[in-house]
Amino acid sequence: MKRTMAVLAALIYLSGVSHAAETPRAALSADFETANAPSIAAPESTATLTEDPREVVSGARSLKGDSRGSAMEWNEFLHLRAGVFDAGEAYKISFDYKVLARDGDAEFYTLLRRASGGGDAGWKDWKGAPGDKGHVETEFLTHNAPDYTLIIGIQHKGAIAIDNLVIQTDPANRPRDIRLPFPARVWTSPGHTAYYLDSQHGDDAADGKSAARAWRSLDKVNAGTFAPGDQILLRAGGRWSGFLAPGGKGAAGAPIVIDQYGKGPKPRIDAQGLTLATLFLHNTEYIEARHLDLANKGPVPQPKLAGVEVEIDDFGDAHQIALIGLDIHDVTGSNVKSDGGGNGIHVACSGAKTPSRYDGLRIEGCRLTRTDRNGITMDGNWSRDHWLPSLHVVIRNNVLEDIGGDGIVPIACDKALVERNIIRGGRMRCDDYAAGIWPWSCDNTTIQYNEVSGMHGTKDGEGYDCDYNCQNTLFQYNYSHDNDGGFMLICNDGGQKLPWNIGNLGSTIRYNISVNDGLHTFNISGPCQNTQIYNNTISIGKGQDIKIVDSGNWGGAWSDNTRFTNNIFFVAGKADFAFAGMTNTLFTHNAFWGVLPNRPADSHAILTDPQFKAPGSAKPGLGSLAGYQLRPGSPCIGAGAPVKDNGGRDFWGRVTPPGAVNVGAG
Repeated sequence: MKRTMAVLAALIYLSGVSHAAETPRAALSADFETANAPSIAAPESTATLTEDPREVVSGARSLKGDSRGSAMEWNEFLHLRAGVFDAGEAYKISFDYKVLARDGDAEFYTLLRRASGGGDAGWKDWKGAPGDKGHVETEFLTHNAPDYTLIIGIQHKGAIAIDNLVIQTDPANRPRDIRLPFPARVWTSPGHTAYYLDSQHGDDAADGKSAARAWRSLDKVNAGTFAPGDQILLRAGGRWSGFLAPGGKGAAGAPIVIDQYGKGPKPRIDAQGLTLATLFLHNTEYIEARHLDLANKGPVPQPKLAGVEVEIDDFGDAHQIALIGLDIHDVTGSNVKSDGGGNGIHVACSGAKTPSRYDGLRIEGCRLTRTDRNGITMDGNWSRDHWLPSLHVVIRNNVLEDIGGDGIVPIACDKALVERNIIRGGRMRCDDYAAGIWPWSCDNTTIQYNEVSGMHGTKDGEGYDCDYNCQNTLFQYNYSHDNDGGFMLICNDGGQKLPWNIGNLGSTIRYNISVNDGLHTFNISGPCQNTQIYNNTISIGKGQDIKIVDSGNWGGAWSDNTRFTNNIFFVAGKADFAFAGMTNTLFTHNAFWGVLPNRPADSHAILTDPQFKAPGSAKPGLGSLAGYQLRPGSPCIGAGAPVKDNGGRDFWGRVTPPGAVNVGAG
């Protein structure tokens, strides 16, 4: 038996609660049994009530969503009415469910969405066979937005009943009102002076100018304005609670240097979630921070929390800032991107009066572990109508492990270099979209000699992402393996155009190796133009069933002029291609081996075993890939098509001849 949502108005119990309450209180409780109470549903909801005992989850009635008659992919059957959630509050949401029907690719989901836009949050999805019962629990922070609504839906075709929907406040996880540290400056250094800190034996009454007269607390440094040639030296093995935020700036040839002294573990500072950054460098230049151990572990996830925050505002060009050999870990930022996320390292620039950017930013040799949401990210003057890119940005030789969301994301740069980084495990805790390494609003970016593995989930989940508002992006000599979402996302939002979005133009993906990546090797979505994909080696393992090329029309448009040349597609499992509305897609001189039921047309295709030395032998590390070199006598040797401006060297550094080249990465 069904009843419409109009009848539902008589069956819900709803109660409000102030977010100031310090004990959990019910904001909403709906068992779909109680009469004479207001409705929880917004007008756009399509859910019905069922009293069919074969469908009811518990009691006499349940709420039912059914998309089996819909032609839509996303079917949101319940939109909670407005006004349930307060700003600045944490909530726990739970309900019981029973799967009534589900096609093979269908999923059920819940999420939170703001009426004013800004992206979805709190995504949670699940499957199940018809007849299965279960319980969903999710946590959610509204922060400063009072206009969130709960949505429950079905992707593709299925039916589900829900019951016992409860939303209650969660005071223990309510975000705190914390800020970036701007300490008062009460003294100024003359410059070219070394200052020492010792957390065990120092004395703030001393002058700090030798190890024997070291200061004890960080307060002395935070109160100072430093000058060219100064050194701020923390004793090895020292441990501090709080933040480090020195003032002042260095000069060319005479930077301010923050470093350790003595032998032993790196000096550790933990802000304990009490300030938005553990190391904060604001409106400075010619400064280096080296060999520190930094944490920012708070009791609850906190939006915009960082281990290191570098920020310039109305400053102009900031020159020569270096973060070298830092260990950054346990940063409990929010894993919700739309709320502000969180970062191991975040570099930002802005300026309403004086446009600001970086010229000479280096992040090198750092290790980031358990940083939420992201590893290393930037922000800047990204809109093309006032694009002012940072210059000479280098992100090199960093190791990122167990990252909540995105790995490395340069933003608003020209000629950034991202090389020899390792990411092991990304998108480990976020529910929104994230990938390993990707530029945004950048031109002429080079991403090379990196290794990304263990990206979790398929909301993106690729090792690499050639993203939009970018032109002339180059991915070369990279290793991607065991990423749930695949090797490479290539995308552009066709709904966003100039004056702020230039699109995705002239990208090149060459001499890379992908091993056992999932879902789709290349996911090409939206109107990307003039993309070249050549001399890559793609190895799909036994038991895998994926798409080598998948496609989408993000923003209502498809990619155009995509060229696949000299690639090897080696399939030990099964793979296919889905081009949909892509236009002017060309395959030439590629090698295809294995089960490929809809192999694309290629008049120069190689359809025999490429004869790798030891396929399937790859392990972590770029040095483990020798098994994907070609044996003497391989049909791929010298069988490729010449490509103009091909970089001159293959994956293993061997010179590529000007005439006939090999097929594959080397």
